[in-house]
Amino acid sequence: MVPPELLESLSKTQRRRVFSNPVTFWAWLSQILEQNDSCSAALSRVQAWCVEKGLPAPCSDTTAYCKSRVRLSAEFINAVHQHVIDEMARSVRDEDLYRGLEVKSVDGSSVQLMDTADNQACYPQPSVQKEGCGFPVMKFAGVLNHAHGGWETWLTAPLSEKDFVTMRRLMGHFGPETLLLADRGFCSYEIIARLQEKGCHSLMRLHQMREKGFTLRKGKRIGNNERLVTWVKPASKPETTDLTDAEWELLPATMEMRLIAFDYEDRGGAIKRMVLATTLLDANTYDWIELGELYATRWDIELRLRDVKTTLGMEQLNVKTPAMAEKSLAMSFLGFNLVKGISRRSVANHPEKWKLISFKGALDAIKSSSAFFAADLMKSKKKIAAAIGRMLELVSTKQIEVRPGRWEPRMQKKRPKPFPFLDRPRQDSELLTSVK
Repeated sequence: MVPPELLESLSKTQRRRVFSNPVTFWAWLSQILEQNDSCSAALSRVQAWCVEKGLPAPCSDTTAYCKSRVRLSAEFINAVHQHVIDEMARSVRDEDLYRGLEVKSVDGSSVQLMDTADNQACYPQPSVQKEGCGFPVMKFAGVLNHAHGGWETWLTAPLSEKDFVTMRRLMGHFGPETLLLADRGFCSYEIIARLQEKGCHSLMRLHQMREKGFTLRKGKRIGNNERLVTWVKPASKPETTDLTDAEWELLPATMEMRLIAFDYEDRGGAIKRMVLATTLLDANTYDWIELGELYATRWDIELRLRDVKTTLGMEQLNVKTPAMAEKSLAMSFLGFNLVKGISRRSVANHPEKWKLISFKGALDAIKSSSAFFAADLMKSKKKIAAAIGRMLELVSTKQIEVRPGRWEPRMQKKRPKPFPFLDRPRQDSELLTSVK
């Protein structure tokens, strides 16, 4: 999915180094796929590769490799990522769409960074933590394409920035024939109206402030649990918007919305009511049960966030600057997309099964397939193609067992170590005295 010619074309102006852009890229990617392991481990893999190729191996000091990661530009990573996304987009079938609409989800999460002055300045630690006793937290919001399973884009922000504020900076990634799934934090008049201007439909959980006043007695009845309502644009422009006064005035004064109410069972087994808001107004074309089931697939983005943060080990990034944090996040999303793309290729003969391939299983299969690509076997294109075929066959076997009605409450069995929490900086002399 990442041809060597692409990496070479992106490095034409670079002078020859031991750690060229392509070598640095593959070494860094190997760190991501090995659950965010150390630079020393990545350097050892480069040394082994050099010995295998009969080239002089770099020394065991990681300084040169770490500096090469700093030199690897964000533009280089983004160009490779765009190539991978374009490849994944070409594999989308009509069956991967919902009634001709490309379904996407958006959600936010966060990762911890090393406690350095630069990181604290750009991505401050939570305000409830004392100075010197917490870690900088980098928030990010990403767009997941359900048609091919890849992350299309993402943005970073300080932890204090609200989700709907970050969403405004993602507007350019939505266009016609698209349906956005999002939770209640994104359900605002401005966001939905701006998406409609681009031809993008919305299916979101109703914001909690609107849900307080929701009743089936209001609006035009189109079903026992469905109503058509008219939303009115807020009288004043929100302070957080990036629209100018003129652009705000161009938003429609009213907007027709379809509200759907139904009961569901939460993780604790309690029955609760959910209200969805959508711009898909035709109840005959878009059945409310279909839409409820479609909204349930929004949970996929939560699972994919878990794949990136937990499976790839990116919950804490050991980098000293915001620029490196942002590039590390980009590499982790790129690593995820490569694994997901290989998963889709592995079931090319049965494309309806690609969603059943386990990300962790596929990752393990890819890493364990290195024996298929031993140097003495890579002497012809035919043997290379055969090795790739064996790897894809192994990946295709890593299917998730479907367990309907599975329920696992979020409870921990392991107990934490009984150490006290840090309530002042480690350099504090009084703390050192009390510990002694």
